[in-house]
Amino acid sequence: MSHLGNEALFLISLQTISIPFYCSDEDRAFLVELRRLQSVAIRTAYANALAADGKPRKEKDLRHQVKARVVGYGVLDSWAVQCATRVGMAKRKLRSDGKLIFGSRAALERRRKGLISCEQWRRKRLHPFVSYGDRQKTRGNQNIHLIDETTILVKIGRKEGGGRSGKTVTRTALFHLPRMTGNRGAIMRQLVEICSRTVEKDRINVSYAIGDTHISVTFDPQDLPDHPQRRRPVRPFAGRSLGIDLNPNWIGIAVAENVGDPSRMSETSLLEHALVKLDLPADASPELVRETLAAVADRAIDVARKHRCGTIVLEKGLGKLRSSGKNRSLNRLLNYWARTIFFPDADPPSAACRDPRYGGVGWI
Repeated sequence: MSHLGNEALFLISLQTISIPFYCSDEDRAFLVELRRLQSVAIRTAYANALAADGKPRKEKDLRHQVKARVVGYGVLDSWAVQCATRVGMAKRKLRSDGKLIFGSRAALERRRKGLISCEQWRRKRLHPFVSYGDRQKTRGNQNIHLIDETTILVKIGRKEGGGRSGKTVTRTALFHLPRMTGNRGAIMRQLVEICSRTVEKDRINVSYAIGDTHISVTFDPQDLPDHPQRRRPVRPFAGRSLGIDLNPNWIGIAVAENVGDPSRMSETSLLEHALVKLDLPADASPELVRETLAAVADRAIDVARKHRCGTIVLEKGLGKLRSSGKNRSLNRLLNYWARTIFFPDADPPSAACRDPRYGGVGWI
């Protein structure tokens, strides 16, 4: 996550920090029961996320089905069921064939061979207890409240007796965290201050996932006024720009400077360039693709900050010209001309960067 001033290139994503916890035996037993029933709800939502015609079901309809499956056990409240429904739908998007094995295939094989007990297999199938952020509620969440930087409260409220007039029964559990130092400590202190605000518009969404030993806290880093990992803004130099060239297997990055006439290539100089190879298999997972692109984006940000670029230029028209379909022959023809006529070099992108005839920026 980086800032370049007004012309910033942001890598916007949620951030998660993981913190160990300890609690009493009674509260841990309550957590295990919450995880067991929410895991059932997640598996139910995953199995029923698609309608008979293969289209995704509406969240509301799926939630009613999940609620009917677990409501009789009397532990989860409506928000916990809602979160389980969302988790199940998200997992079905990642594994749409409905063959996801909760607990991992390796553990299932070990159970079949008798290498682990039935109780061990059940524990492996437990999903962390999840509560998505809800800033409408106090402290930015409905089920889990960050009381201070060392205390988290789990609060489950259910109506008993039926109807709106039923009595609300609340169960709570306290989880104690170590006092963190460094970046995690600074983040936790800011989250505590923001989540404790009384006005809803001043609060933020904070999501939690509680597993066997750690609590994961997820938030939007842009919501923190003084994020410890946020870089200080830099003052851009006039006439400097960063160019990003996107290709199927390569991403090119170049910094050019022109303090004179932008239309004259002779007055443009190349300050730095880099070629990043996307060495990804055809069946690469979404996680691997995200990690790779995040690394490329981080490198582009570092180069832009190093040279204080005020403008970032990204290639457009990626959806108009592909290497397949009716544009395949045209695309190959353009690539052939670029390789053999304009830049007769074994490495065309780098040749374009080095060739002084084109000011070193012919490929941006």
